[in-house]
Amino acid sequence: MTFLVLTVFPEMRGDVMARMARSEIFDPDEVAIAHIFNRVCRRCFLMGEDPLTGKNFDHRKVWIEQYLREFAAAFSVDLLGFALMSNHFHLILRSRPDVAATWSDDEVARRWLMLCPHRRKAAIPGERSRVRFPRV
Repeated sequence: MTFLVLTVFPEMRGDVMARMARSEIFDPDEVAIAHIFNRVCRRCFLMGEDPLTGKNFDHRKVWIEQYLREFAAAFSVDLLGFALMSNHFHLILRSRPDVAATWSDDEVARRWLMLCPHRRKAAIPGERSRVRFPRV
């Protein structure tokens, strides 16, 4: 088992930011630990208190934490740590190809449908419903 610790930065080529393909950074067959971060644009405050408007968006931090835990449980990724600030976040993730290798095709499809269920046209947007697995 090899551990790879990376902070991934896009490469600068002239005035265009080009990103390397994940397959060029991580070997998909090895366990990798990565520090992932993302920042909002236009100085928006999507979480915490917005100093311009005075509105507080702390409730979104709870939503994001719930989604992070749900995604980590559905995919072969361990969520080792995270920090949610007002205008950016940091994640420490560990890939688990050893776990994913034990999954059958049906298990992969079941896990995907847990997160991306088929919705009927009459469904309310954002509403999650129980998905029947035989539909796959």
